[in-house]
Amino acid sequence: TGSGSAEEQIAAQRAFFNYCLIVGRKKQFNLVSTSITGTYTAGTPANLSINVTGGTPPYQYSWTSTLAGTFNPANTASTTFTPAQMSTNQSGTITVTVTDACNRVITQIINASSIGTSLPVRLLDFEAVRNADRVVLNWSTATEVNNDYFTISRSGDGHLFTPVAVLDGAGNSTQIREYSVADLQAPQSDVYYRLSQTDFDGNTEHFHPIVVKASGPAHSLSVFPNPVSRQANVLVKSHLQGVAYIELWNTNGRRVLSRPVVLNTDAEQILLDEIDQIPAGKYILRLSFEGEYIANTVLLKAF
Repeated sequence: TGSGSAEEQIAAQRAFFNYCLIVGRKKQFNLVSTSITGTYTAGTPANLSINVTGGTPPYQYSWTSTLAGTFNPANTASTTFTPAQMSTNQSGTITVTVTDACNRVITQIINASSIGTSLPVRLLDFEAVRNADRVVLNWSTATEVNNDYFTISRSGDGHLFTPVAVLDGAGNSTQIREYSVADLQAPQSDVYYRLSQTDFDGNTEHFHPIVVKASGPAHSLSVFPNPVSRQANVLVKSHLQGVAYIELWNTNGRRVLSRPVVLNTDAEQILLDEIDQIPAGKYILRLSFEGEYIANTVLLKAF
């Protein structure tokens, strides 16, 4: 309990509260000025900055936006905002939040828009197909403006990409153009591919990545029934397309049978009805494509 009359105690409390109010107001901080405008151009960097007074330094800054784009850096008083390169207009907000050492927070939200610009490349399609131990990538463009080259990049997780191929662009073109490249070192696991375009000014545009799923055995042969006496059903599994050959070899290294097979789908079933013409014993059934043996299995001819 304090000394003095009740009136004196009330007066002292009022004086203390007034003191706290004055000190608190001096510690409050405000946004003094900003260089945040409301309209931007897609793909064109813009410098943004903010000034604050009061509060207790150091300050922490955070820049965010509902517009597609990037801030560099996103945690300082001054930053560079680059709206995403796109042909359509977009509207949204830019938000800057400042926090002082006492965790006081002040936020400013500004309505903003980005005016779309013509893209250097109008992409029609982008696809990747696994073919044996490689992945073939194909894409086509409707138009190209100032296009220097394309880059194909590979990733195992869809985030960190490594370039694997570079192809020259057409420069300027209003005709449909088709491109193709093979990744000869493609892993058998799931793999992501990203197509990028770089113009003659050094600006790069990344297109949305695509994924190629993991493959099982690239090619396989299976025989049923096995052992076989008269006729054998052979199931051929392969991602290849074209003419292949099923060959039967004896244990002395002599080919005793050869049959062409057209590979059009992932699985083809072939009937070998000449089995009754060969002696009983153990044979090797092989699948040959373009002069290379890509699969084999054992066939047993019953007595």
